[in-house]
Amino acid sequence: MSLLLNTGPARQVTDLADSRENPFDSDAFSTNWRTYLSEKQDIQAFYPAGLVLNRLTFGKGLLDIRELRSSGSAIAWFQDFNAEKLKVFSEIHQNTRWDCLRLLWDSERADLQCFSALEDLGYKPVHAIVPPHYIVDLNDGWDHYLKTRSRNVRSNLKRAERSAELLKPEIVPFSGEDAVDRFFELLFEGHIRYWKSRTGVSYFEDPRERAFTLEWARALHARNRLVLDALMMDGQIANLGVSIRAGESLFCLFSLNMGIFTENSPGIIALYRRIRQASDASYRCLDLGFGSQHYKRQAATRCVERYEMLVPNPRSIRGQIYVRALERRLSRFTEKYAEAHRVFTGREP
Repeated sequence: MSLLLNTGPARQVTDLADSRENPFDSDAFSTNWRTYLSEKQDIQAFYPAGLVLNRLTFGKGLLDIRELRSSGSAIAWFQDFNAEKLKVFSEIHQNTRWDCLRLLWDSERADLQCFSALEDLGYKPVHAIVPPHYIVDLNDGWDHYLKTRSRNVRSNLKRAERSAELLKPEIVPFSGEDAVDRFFELLFEGHIRYWKSRTGVSYFEDPRERAFTLEWARALHARNRLVLDALMMDGQIANLGVSIRAGESLFCLFSLNMGIFTENSPGIIALYRRIRQASDASYRCLDLGFGSQHYKRQAATRCVERYEMLVPNPRSIRGQIYVRALERRLSRFTEKYAEAHRVFTGREP
């Protein structure tokens, strides 16, 4: 399978002026989630602005909770309770049976959240800290960034590059009319093989998950938002990467090792080569997403707090009990995340 090098510009900033675009709150994300993945939940109603009413059952069906959530909330990195969602909520909150409003939000987008308007409506949002996401800042370029990494990180990267030198590692973009389909055929196959060998299951075994991811990728590709590439080593694909453009930022959605040349650390080589390419293309930051992976903490220059907003319906006793239970469950992790944040940044979250 050939990989065609894209000789066009690395990015086109003119149509990506809004650096605060949220790919997890877009029409394409919501529409494709509704089409392919909503049936995996018990959705009672769909509303404008991507809001949905989801029913959860407990105690073998003896208790049900109705959550107002944003489409795809289970897989989104973060979403916004913005003016559009507030307008829809204001129209339905009194004549709809709901118990809890939930939303995962990002502290760097706090100015976009309409939390005070919720309080004006008589609600009392609770915000619980959840795992942060990790950012690589590139404002000062690649050389400055690399100098800020620890001696251990620089030594490991140099060792990996030296061990793979004869394999001629190179990051090569996918391009061509069928690039998206070719790429994701490889990614799905590799993901299923890798995770089945480690945990016995891959969510991409579900055709609905594959359909959602592929259609969302096609929509992103049509708007010049998608970056697909491969780390080639000795002429073979050693790692696949998927990123989303948003202004001067890149969201690193997937990075998958293909199970070859593992002794040469293809994931590390791919990560830092992508960071350098992003810097050369004048991107200002890479978002590595959330999670506790060691490589993210090593590569990141900072972490950004995320919070789960919980809003009980004061007219629902079960909603109030449910939110208190969620608070207790989340509080078990709050100090752990707060301590990790203090260690990483030297300040309180």
